[in-house]
Amino acid sequence: MDIKMLKEILFGILVDLDECFKKNGIRYFLDSGTALGAVREHDFIEWDDDIDICVFDEDLPRIKAAIEKENNHLHFWAPEMMTTDFCNFTVRIYDDRYTWYDGSKPLTGDFEPFNYINADIFCLSEAPNSAIARKAVKYRHLIYTAQSIAHRKQREDGLIPFTKKTLLMKIVSNIAGKPFKLSTIFRSRRKYIEKYRGKEGLYYTKYNYTPRHVEAEFRREWYDGFVNVLFHGREFPVCKGYDEELTYMYGDYMTPGNKDNRIVHLRENTSGED
Repeated sequence: MDIKMLKEILFGILVDLDECFKKNGIRYFLDSGTALGAVREHDFIEWDDDIDICVFDEDLPRIKAAIEKENNHLHFWAPEMMTTDFCNFTVRIYDDRYTWYDGSKPLTGDFEPFNYINADIFCLSEAPNSAIARKAVKYRHLIYTAQSIAHRKQREDGLIPFTKKTLLMKIVSNIAGKPFKLSTIFRSRRKYIEKYRGKEGLYYTKYNYTPRHVEAEFRREWYDGFVNVLFHGREFPVCKGYDEELTYMYGDYMTPGNKDNRIVHLRENTSGED
C-alpha cells in the first residue's frame, strides 16, 4: 500500500474516533509517534505509518460501547477477546473497510482483526507513589507478557508483530506461562491493573506499551487536562503536559532521530528503516 494513501486512511480513522469520543464525553490524547508528529511537525512524521492514542483504562467499557453505537465500520478489539493465541496487549480500534495485506493466507478467527488498518490504543492506569512499588508494577506487567508469550504461535505471513524474548521472558514463558490458560493470565492481569484504581497517586503506568517501553513513571498532572494542536490540518488533543511526557519518552524530541531508530510497521514503507 502506498504510504500516502495509508496516512489518509489513518487520518480518517482518527477523525472518526475524535468525533465519537467528543460526542460521548470520552477523554483521549494523541500518543507516542502521533503526538510527537503533531507537536513537532503538525502532521505525520515522514516515516510514520500508524496512529497512536492514549485513553484512561477505566474508560475502555465506554469506548467499546460508543464505537459499537456510533460507527458501523469501526470495531473495538482488546486482548481479552483473543482466546487461541497471543499477539500483544495493545487495544485496537480497526476499520473493516481497509486491510494491511491481501495475502494468499488471510487471517481468520482471533487473528482476523489484525489484517484491518487500525489505531493503537494505549491505556493509563493508576500507579503507586513508591518508586520501588512502581518498579514492581513494571516487572509484573513484563511477567504477564512473558507468561502470555508461551501461548504464541509464529505466523508465516509476518503480519503479527513479535516481541523479542529476553532471558526473563524465556524463563517465565517456559516455566510459569504454559501451565496457565491464556484466559487465566488475562483475568489475573486485569485484576492487577485495577489494583490502584481510584487512589489519588502521583503517577500513571501505560501498561500495554511494548515490553521495552512499559513504565510507571508518567506523572498524573501531565494528563490533568489537554491542549489542542494542529495535526494534518485539523486540531486534536494532546495531554497538558505533552512537553514533559515527550521529553521523558524521547529526550530532545524536537530534533528528528537517527534513521536507525525509526519504527516502521508497513513493509512497503521504504521511507524509513525497519
